Amino acid sequence: MARRLTPIRMLMLGLIALTLMIWWNNRRSGEEPVADVAATAVAPTPPEATRPKRERFIPNNVQRVRLDPASAMMTITTTLESVTGDRPDSVWVWAFFTNWNEDGGKGSRSDQPILVPVDWKGLDTVTITAKGPYHWAGTPGVPRTGYTARVTVSARSASAATVSTGLRDKARAGMTKVE
Repeated sequence: MARRLTPIRMLMLGLIALTLMIWWNNRRSGEEPVADVAATAVAPTPPEATRPKRERFIPNNVQRVRLDPASAMMTITTTLESVTGDRPDSVWVWAFFTNWNEDGGKGSRSDQPILVPVDWKGLDTVTITAKGPYHWAGTPGVPRTGYTARVTVSARSASAATVSTGLRDKARAGMTKVE
């Protein structure tokens, strides 16, 4: 006998699906890089008081951020510095972009974090480059140039690398001009 899908059952199924999605996104074993990478990461260093306790390296020296509208690919190059000798095998690189010509820098765009394998080669500092898609490349009416970017990096998870829309620091200071 078939049971009706009541609102409470739909809610329970939704919660189970959400739990499975969170688990899937946060699993650490056997992860494969999400995008073609050469080794890159970019992000301003957060103040010591706000840095998560589990992050033991500092991303700094964002060297290059590039958007290629023809291929809808972004490239981010940065340097990671190990603070306590901890050297993660991989990091998640993420950026949000503002366009000062479009709306005075009030809005922002982003895409999914990029998983980048890191080869420290026994050093305390390494330069990495992340390559991945950005979905707004072909959107009509969206500028193709004029962007600045703020990059974050996390060894914990993809979600730890992102910044929710309401918390994004869109001040020009510290942002990287996008090529």
